[in-house]
Amino acid sequence: MLPQPLENKTVTISRVHSTVTYPTNFIFIAAMNPCPCGYFGTSGHYCTCTYKQIKPYKNRVSVPILDRFNILFTLQAVKLIEHHFKDSESPNDIKKRVISARKI
Repeated sequence: MLPQPLENKTVTISRVHSTVTYPTNFIFIAAMNPCPCGYFGTSGHYCTCTYKQIKPYKNRVSVPILDRFNILFTLQAVKLIEHHFKDSESPNDIKKRVISARKI
C-alpha cells in the first residue's frame, strides 16, 4: 500500500459509501536490524542467527519499497564507555531545540 502514496503524493481511502483522496507529501524513514538478533556483521558480538533465519527476516521488506529509498546505510554499534559526555548538551537545551524544530 505504501508505494502509491510515495509516487503519486496522494492517499485514497475507500469505504462502502464514499472514496476520499488526500494529498500527501512526507519523508519515509525506516530502520531495521541486520538480522533477528541484531549482531550480524558486528565486531563486538557474535551473531546467533542462521542463514535460514536471516533470509526471511531481510525479505520482510519488499523490493518495491527498497527501491524507493534514496539513502541506505549501515551503522556500527557505539561503545558508550569510550565516549566522554562532559561537553554534551543538557536535557533542557535538547528540549528547547526539539520544541524549536517542531515549530519550524
